[in-house]
Amino acid sequence: TAPWRNWSTTNLNPYVLKTYPYLSWQEGPGEHNFPEYEDAPSDSTHVKFFSEERLSHWDSFPRLEEYDNWPYTVELLDTLTICQHTGIEKVYKTPEDNIVYRYDWEPPEWDPEGNVTFNRWKGYKLEFVDNCPDPQEDWYLQVSGERLAPETPVSLEPNQQNWVGYFLLDTQNLLDAIDHIKDDILYIVGQDGGYYWNGNFWETTYPPPNAYYGKMYKIKLRPGVGGFNFTWDSNRANHDLEGEDIFYRPKPEYFSYKDGHTYEEFFIESIENDRDIKEIGVFAGEECVGASVFNGEYPVSILAYTNETNPGSEISFVFYKGERQEPERVSMVYARCNITGEYTLQTLRPMQQIYTLVRVGEDDTRSDVTAPQIVMGQNYPNPMIMGKAGSTESSITRTRSAAGITTQIPLYIPQAMDVTITIYNIKGQKVREVVSGNFPAGEHRFEWNGKNERNQPVASGIYFYRLESDIETISKKMLIIR
Repeated sequence: TAPWRNWSTTNLNPYVLKTYPYLSWQEGPGEHNFPEYEDAPSDSTHVKFFSEERLSHWDSFPRLEEYDNWPYTVELLDTLTICQHTGIEKVYKTPEDNIVYRYDWEPPEWDPEGNVTFNRWKGYKLEFVDNCPDPQEDWYLQVSGERLAPETPVSLEPNQQNWVGYFLLDTQNLLDAIDHIKDDILYIVGQDGGYYWNGNFWETTYPPPNAYYGKMYKIKLRPGVGGFNFTWDSNRANHDLEGEDIFYRPKPEYFSYKDGHTYEEFFIESIENDRDIKEIGVFAGEECVGASVFNGEYPVSILAYTNETNPGSEISFVFYKGERQEPERVSMVYARCNITGEYTLQTLRPMQQIYTLVRVGEDDTRSDVTAPQIVMGQNYPNPMIMGKAGSTESSITRTRSAAGITTQIPLYIPQAMDVTITIYNIKGQKVREVVSGNFPAGEHRFEWNGKNERNQPVASGIYFYRLESDIETISKKMLIIR
């Protein structure tokens, strides 16, 4: 089916899930779902659409009503949670500043609850709950209030990312939206890619990214440029594209991965032998972190959702050529340094540059993709919901052992080897060593009872379990709810 438009006038669904002045959730898009238009009532209500295919959304709230700059804080955030264990888990205001909803607390609360104010022209990253026990396919958020004036000035600060909402009705090319100030801009990026100044021209992909009403874009000024106010440029806007459906990249079929709140973008400029390539995946270690469909055109843009859990992993590119051929992995490529402009043959690591230009040539190291040496699966059950009667409950399963409440970590190793699995909290602090020793080849399952080294129950929250071996290191995330 065709995707729903991002913002739209509606006959509102009478069943509202949760409400706060000017914000409320509803089960569907409503009887009518037309794009916002120039003559629409300035105080009308619109519906913001969050696709079930994404965990993270870069958004803004141009219609969020304000009175005397009254800050929205925890009351508005409570609305975004939708219901118990479901909804938005994190709100990012800047790369370093975020607010987390503690679904595992009793009662659930935002942490820190007073550390947020919403502004109509600013942008935010909204991250939905992963592994939700009762997921809904899509979410629709009613947003009421007077629309922000298109000539509203926006402040850009030097030496930082500026998260800015786009509040013009006209969909337009992202670079055209800043055409009058582009000589001062180092990059402008949206959730699906951006434009990067390389010192001579703008790097981007095809089709080039657009600016869409109600979305958020990150803008960074060039070194030496001082801060200033700007307005979005509408001189080149295509008025025929008001309310245009957001363009989503073709979804790969062979590779699967999860999106995140941030990414680095790889531009593959050339491949020495690209015959029969259908899809290209980016891997951090053995984890696929992004992929793109290949149609024979260059550059190929791939958004790689690398994060703090795989900073030391090796980046590799995997070429899928169809069911009758083995996928091919490239571990060394010619990559461009954004500072010097020089290409060197190297092995890439995650999060080294915001974007990287890559060339794949005959001298690169290639190998057939075989089954991973080690496979560590997701713990089960996850989330691990601790019941009051000494049981572990989830919407999927209930598990017990003689030692009490547990979650199981599955592991496959191809040969006898030393293995250590350790639990860490979200701050990177060691919680407990689950197992350490030499194990024979084959499948294994290790249990953790949710307690630390002192045999005390750990607090609810997000934890990482990390495998260390002679071959590789793997990390995965789990959630505990008490």
